[in-house]
Amino acid sequence: MFPSRSNRHTARTTGRARYKPPRRCGAALEWKPEDWLALLQTYHVTPEMLMQRITNVLPGHFGIKDLFFLRIEGNEGVNYFNMTKELHLSGQQSPYATESGQHYCRRWVSIEILKQIRVTKAPVLAMAQISAYHQTENAYFVMSMAKPGNNNPKAGVSVTLGLRLSDDLRRLFKFVGDPKLSRKSVGSTCETCAMPDCESRAAAPVEIERAAELEQLMAALKALI
Repeated sequence: MFPSRSNRHTARTTGRARYKPPRRCGAALEWKPEDWLALLQTYHVTPEMLMQRITNVLPGHFGIKDLFFLRIEGNEGVNYFNMTKELHLSGQQSPYATESGQHYCRRWVSIEILKQIRVTKAPVLAMAQISAYHQTENAYFVMSMAKPGNNNPKAGVSVTLGLRLSDDLRRLFKFVGDPKLSRKSVGSTCETCAMPDCESRAAAPVEIERAAELEQLMAALKALI
């Protein structure tokens, strides 16, 4: 179970630079992954530690509470991805649904980066995306970092911070308006997604089909009454 807000890890200041909110990164008009990767060296932290510290900083220092944090382990070679950590600070912000046995939407950057880390063979990678949840008005700036698995070059781990798009977020992070940022419609799981002709679909929309069949059955029963 993910730690509660009361006992979440906070940055230690002894023997290392004090962690500060990434103002320089936020002031940039363009998304620059190298700026965020540089923070790993500046504060001597792993991608997961950095993402968790930013998650801790944003609500208290900037009032950004509509966010989520995800950790996903994956092996792109066998099309396997598993969410191992999930945190929501203000309700159910993440469009992900932790559905047993279902396939997470492959259109999210947290999945795509695991594919890219295998191709690039980089020690660590950073990517970002504007994700608009299919058939809703919910949209998020989603930033992800990934590194290869320790014992399997085909596997990897991604950590992802998702921030709901708002006027406050646009003022804080100027780069969310960068026109070069990838923009994708996304779903929750393949089984529950009605997006037509999805090139990334990993499973049939069985839940959507089941609901449609039930609706047809109910209509047929009502016609008999």
